[in-house]
Amino acid sequence: MASAPPIYAPENVGGGGGAEGLLRISWEPLPRSKWGSFAISYIMYYRLQSEDKNQGLWETVKTNRTFFNKVVGLDNYYLPYTVKVQAYNDQGPGPNSTEVIVMSAER
Repeated sequence: MASAPPIYAPENVGGGGGAEGLLRISWEPLPRSKWGSFAISYIMYYRLQSEDKNQGLWETVKTNRTFFNKVVGLDNYYLPYTVKVQAYNDQGPGPNSTEVIVMSAER
């Protein structure tokens, strides 16, 4: 198998729900035929949504899973977060998914 970075982005990025003070994010795993290598991982990006699109740095998390739970604190309930996910392998990163809005859990 010839190796190359993934050329497809993860799909169906979403999330929400869970316990109060939790940001839950999930996505569909990239099918093995789209990995471009023998193994794949994901980089998940998130930031609190703001009216100023240039404000707020992306927080990043590397994971082998297709979900992520972040404790955002009891004071940060039901807030919108901008989220995107990127697959990567030993040859490099693939494209980012479409950005979506995910709400942290309600009280």
